Parts: sequence; C-alpha cells; structure tokens
Amino acid sequence: MVKISMREMVVGKNASIGIGAMIVFIAMVLVAGIAASVIIQTMNSMEQQAMRAGQETTEEVSTGIAVFDIKGYVPDSGNMDNITITVRPRAGSADIDLGRVFIELANTDYKVIMTYDTAGSTAISLKEHNESITVIVHEKHKKIGYNHEGRRCGEAHSIESEWKKWRPEKKSYFNEIIKGEAIIGSKKRVYHVEPGVGYILNKPEFICQLAGKAEKLGVIIKTDDKIKTINDLDGKFIVDASGCPSIVKRELEMNRGIKGVTYQQTLENSNYFISDTLKVIYTGNGGYYWIFPRDPKKKEINLGIGFSGNFGYNLKNMLEEFKEEQKIEGKINYVTGGLIPSGLQQPLMHNNILFVGDAGVGTFPFTGQGIYRALISGDVAGRCIARGHPKKYPHIINQKFIKWDIVGKTFIRANCIFRRINPKLVLASLNYFTDVSSMIH
Repeated sequence: MVKISMREMVVGKNASIGIGAMIVFIAMVLVAGIAASVIIQTMNSMEQQAMRAGQETTEEVSTGIAVFDIKGYVPDSGNMDNITITVRPRAGSADIDLGRVFIELANTDYKVIMTYDTAGSTAISLKEHNESITVIVHEKHKKIGYNHEGRRCGEAHSIESEWKKWRPEKKSYFNEIIKGEAIIGSKKRVYHVEPGVGYILNKPEFICQLAGKAEKLGVIIKTDDKIKTINDLDGKFIVDASGCPSIVKRELEMNRGIKGVTYQQTLENSNYFISDTLKVIYTGNGGYYWIFPRDPKKKEINLGIGFSGNFGYNLKNMLEEFKEEQKIEGKINYVTGGLIPSGLQQPLMHNNILFVGDAGVGTFPFTGQGIYRALISGDVAGRCIARGHPKKYPHIINQKFIKWDIVGKTFIRANCIFRRINPKLVLASLNYFTDVSSMIH
C-alpha cells in the first residue's frame, strides 16, 4: 500500500512579484550584460591599440637608410668634383622614396645638403627663406561667426586643465555657470561647478575671438570662399572642420558614424531664465530636453530637444508640448537645429586630410557637448602637422576619447532596444549609469 501525503496549500498566502520590480530586475540584467560587453570591447580595443603602438614603434626604430659605400672622383686638379654615395634600407625598414631624402655632408667649415632630384632643392630654398607654415582658412560665409551656422548648438562650454587657453573673453560669453540639474524620471540630481569653469558662450563672438588670435599669428582667413569639392584644395595637408555632415566625407562617401537630431528655440523674456544654472531633462523615449540661460539683458534661454538617432519624431511639436507641460513662456527670436554626431566619426584621417570637430571627433555621446572636443581635436591636428607627424593624429585622438566612445555608443544602442520594450528601462539604465559615473569620478 502506497501512502501519499499532500500538503495543504493556503490560498492567498503565496508570494507575487509586481510589474515594476520585474522591469527593474530586467533592466539590471540587461545593464549588467551591457557592462560586460563594454569591458570586453574595451579590452579588445586596448589590445588593438597596443598592437598598433608596437608596429609604429618598430617602424620608427627600423625605418631609415644606412650608408653602404662612398666613392669620390679626384681629377688632375686635385679637387674632388664628383662623389657617389651608395645607401640601402636598414634591416626591417619599409621602402623609402629617395625623392624625399636629404643627405648632409659637413665638417667644421662647410655643410652641404644634397637631394636625389631637383624637387628637394625647392624645398630647401623655401625653408632657408621662411621657416613658417602657410595656413589658409576657407570660410564659406561673408563674415566669420555672425552667420546662420554660428549658433547651431546650446552654446555651453567648460574649461578644464589643458583647455584653459580657450577661456572665453568677457564679450565672448553671456553667463558663468555654477550649477547643473539633471532630471531622469522622478530623480533629480544637482551638480555644483567651480567658478571660472562653466560658461554659456556668445558663440559668434567666441568664434571671432579665436579667428582674431589666428590672424595675429599669420593665418590667412579667406571669407566668402566656399569649398564645393576637395579638388578646390591644394594644400600639403587639409584639415576638414566643415561640420556634420562633412563636405569632404560626403564627397568621398565616408559619411559613417552615429548621428542624432536636434531642434532648438531661443526665447526672450522667458520665465525660466536663471543666469547660472543649466537644466537637462531625460525622457523614456531616448531623448532629452535642455534649458540653458543666454543673454541676461533679454532674459533669453536656449530651449531644445535632441535624440541620439533619428526616430522620425516631429521635434518641433514635441518641444511645443514640453513648453506647455512645463509652462515655459517667452517670445521665439531664433530657431536652429540639425544633425548632431554622437561620438567619434571614423575615419579621423584619410590620405592627407585630417578630420576635426563634428567632422571627426563628434560630440560626447551622453550629453551632446562638442565645443571642447572640437577645440582639442583642432589643437592636436595642428600640433601633429607642425611636428611632421600627421599620422599620429588618429592615435592621439583615440587615446583621448575611445573609452567613453565605446561605452557611450554601446549605451545608445542598448537604449534604442530598451525604448521599444518599455520606456522605464531607458530611465532605469540612465539612472544606473549616472550613479556608476558618480562613483568613478
């Protein structure tokens, strides 16, 4: 006889899990998976960088020529009037174009520089008479700064460590920022900024400030000089700072990278004007709004909406709805918007063309901040060219930005998935990332 025992089930006493807790649990699992993939990708990226660095070091050490034999011809006059120098590449060296090689013979009294052909003699003559590099800036508008593209952003700018040389002069900014607010769902975070670090620029005037400094250094600025094709450029090196999308990259069909969209209104006499505070509001659909103070004399604000991707939304209608919900008032006196490059826009260099600003380094993937990145990339590109190492530009830029670029783009792609599942997942991942970032910093 088999005895079967059955335990009585008490109805109404079993545990249950709510949909909110389930969503948070799913978000934690997904975010953990993303974090793991980011670590793996970062390790792979660092390994590739190490391999490239090893290859570059090997090339620098091994590349070069060695003098193999020297023969001179001495006629009856007793003076040597012909010399033959035989050279060969060093072991492991790549091929060397002798048309670009200079050989120097010298003693205490004389120094002679020889070249393989007559092209080198022209370069020698130029360097003997002028050691400076000729730099030409092609500006498509009739006036620098004060044109319809001079204000295509929120105009926020920060100064930290190496960026201090780009501190805006008094007339080049409207307000100093000492506080920032980030609102993600129901959570509000307040950040305090040290004085002299954060600014809201008068961007057209700031561009004029930079142009004035460049002209004092001898840079030639050609206004009303629109470049329609790369065939219009004949410099030894070309620096493309034509924005997003880049004129050169479009022509070369290299217009890759993640691109978002923005729409911004400038409102005057606004009831939301607070001169020292930036405010950013993140939404569950993967977008964000910003409220930045502008000209205090007009009580202006830059009010905008942005997405790290183009999802087909009507940004103007969404901004109008946001204004109504938040009861934001003010008269519209300026409207702008367009594409915003999220993160690095590869390639950073093509042949003799270096891509800077929105054309190369893009904006910070999490906030859309791009002014400081544009300044850094331009400075690095100029330094690499002036020192004769333009090919180091991509390597240096990747060192500066690649880690956050990988994390940011992974985060953007994950949120594109989250927004389709449930907007709460987007907000949960944003809050998680913000908390982790605060602990790191």
